[in-house]
Amino acid sequence: MLTRNPSSLNNHADPVPTLLRHLETGNDVIRIGVVQALTAQAPGDDRARRVLLDALRDEDLDVRTDAMNALAVFALPEDADVIRESLVGDPVREVKQLAIQLLVDLKDEGSVSLFRALAKDRCEDQVAWEDEAGLWDEWLEIQVAVIRALGQLGGAELARDLLAARDDEFGQNLDLPVFSALAQMGSEGLTWLLSVAQTETGLPRKRALEAMAMADPEALRDHMEYLLADKAAQVRRLALPLVNAKDDLARQLCLADPDAGLRAEALAGFAPDRPDLAVPALSDSAAVVQAVALDHLEVPVAENLQEALAGNMQAWLATGDGNLSTAAARNWFRVFPAAPHAPLLDLIRDEMRPLEARIAAIDALAGAQDDAATERLVSLLGNSAQQVRLVALTHLVTRSSQGDEKATEALTLAAEGVLLSPDASVIERAKEQGVDAAADRDDLEEDEGPRLRVTEDGDVVDATKDQIQTSENVSTLQAIQLARVPSETTKKARAKRKRRAVEGPDEIAQDLARVALGLFGKLTSDQVFEAILGQASNTDDVMRVAAYRALSQQPAEKLRVGQARELIARALMDRNDSVRAIAAGLASQDPALRDGVAALINDPDVLVRVAAVGASDDPDALLGVLSDSAGQIREMAFERLRDLMSADLTATAFDHLLAAGRIDTLRSSAQKDLVVRDLALSKLDEADLSKLDLHVVLGALSPQI
Repeated sequence: MLTRNPSSLNNHADPVPTLLRHLETGNDVIRIGVVQALTAQAPGDDRARRVLLDALRDEDLDVRTDAMNALAVFALPEDADVIRESLVGDPVREVKQLAIQLLVDLKDEGSVSLFRALAKDRCEDQVAWEDEAGLWDEWLEIQVAVIRALGQLGGAELARDLLAARDDEFGQNLDLPVFSALAQMGSEGLTWLLSVAQTETGLPRKRALEAMAMADPEALRDHMEYLLADKAAQVRRLALPLVNAKDDLARQLCLADPDAGLRAEALAGFAPDRPDLAVPALSDSAAVVQAVALDHLEVPVAENLQEALAGNMQAWLATGDGNLSTAAARNWFRVFPAAPHAPLLDLIRDEMRPLEARIAAIDALAGAQDDAATERLVSLLGNSAQQVRLVALTHLVTRSSQGDEKATEALTLAAEGVLLSPDASVIERAKEQGVDAAADRDDLEEDEGPRLRVTEDGDVVDATKDQIQTSENVSTLQAIQLARVPSETTKKARAKRKRRAVEGPDEIAQDLARVALGLFGKLTSDQVFEAILGQASNTDDVMRVAAYRALSQQPAEKLRVGQARELIARALMDRNDSVRAIAAGLASQDPALRDGVAALINDPDVLVRVAAVGASDDPDALLGVLSDSAGQIREMAFERLRDLMSADLTATAFDHLLAAGRIDTLRSSAQKDLVVRDLALSKLDEADLSKLDLHVVLGALSPQI
């Protein structure tokens, strides 16, 4: 659908006459700039629309391309003939692509016959092309575009044309655009897609199914019987959105479908309305289905099931796969509120168990409200897995925000790096024996990969190491393999090659302190605040950055007194860019420190300069910053100068940016401030404006690229 907004130039100069005057220049770059500026400054203007239609015949291909692009916010249905003329007569590929989409947006039925023809042929007798040799690649992009256009325009009679386009004369595979277009054509298009899915194999079938999955499910309703009867689970799955949970068919899909993945998906979709399906699904042979069944099991569970289910869930916690053990942990207390905590703690501490299950167990423990609930979470902060520590810390932060003093104390000690004992602060791992890259290859473990040899007839065949070594005429291939094949005599145990998962840094206490600081957020207790201040003086850059980030989330009134203010002032000179940037942001909000921030206007770090510009009221300093290499800084400095409410300063700043050719800064400012826009328009009226300055001003009035 076209977006056509009337020009809203309330009390401001009409830009169209000024812009159109510059369109008469012979300079291609200037004409392109005018076309782009019209799009931003006068969308929907009828004068601009007529000029843009004329520009479709411009001698410069870039002007024609930009004019066609601009017409997206100007064109009317009656312009379709002119646009179609460009599609046929303009050899430029980009113009053709834009014209096709524009005609679709206009819903131009008069272009359908042309689209149908171009979907199957280059139509060289009526269509101009850049490539006179008639190669496939130029037509291909247009062919794909018209196929998509036919899909958007719809119409059952177009389906055969789309399928015919698959028989491409150059052998190009057009399945993706054709199937996508068919999927947009309702039941008729889906009939053909289903036919492809049922009669073809391999990639075409896969792509047809993917296209059907993207179609409107209601359009599939007429084909539901065929979908459910198909042998492939991918096809049957398409019918799931069409099945009513109350129907017997829903039960059949959940409990009797031959594909476990489909049974699980069906159960997840139907069980919220059919909780009765969860109990029989617990007996499913697939763990993925059992996991879904646990999530939808109604509580309280029937008495005759409780003992068996409790035993099974405990076994799943101990040995189940990722899905099932995670579901068991997630539902442990939901199903059995008085269940023991030990199975969950055992799961969390077992490094060989799936991480997602261990995290689900932590979440389950966090929901407990007994006296030892907080202590259990604290006990997990020494776990070797960083993810386990992070989740436990997150729950402790929640408890602290709710007034749990034990959680607050634990978080404070963690942030100070003293929660864990010295022995538990660092993980000592056994050294693993690796491969010495400098060792002789014969000392390395035997490679069990395939070996090849060349026969006397020149054939390459499989071979053993002995065959290669005893061959009289060793080929180059065999020689390379012999040089790389290690000796059997020094074969090492494969167990020494096993790798362990990376679970985070081994320095647990330091990592715990850093993560705790990052989670403090808006915790405002005095204990937490003192812990943050303590780490703000840490000599380790990582810890110091974490501390200042935590400090930045504390209440402003706490930061403007005593030690906090002193630390922030000192941090303005910190060696670390991140610390300086955070401190500058905090200091800029403190009247007593703003001057110190403004003095950093030439700091090497861009974020520090952003804060400094925001704190500066010095016109000379701000004018100087307009030459900054960072666009964000230039834009902010220009905005600060405009905030000073001086017309002369704004005009001077505009001239600075114009002379430097800073189109991006001027464009961004003109879009936000009508004063800047009017300055740009007034520049266009200057008779002695250079071509370079004219290009910059037109760029400032153009839409964001």
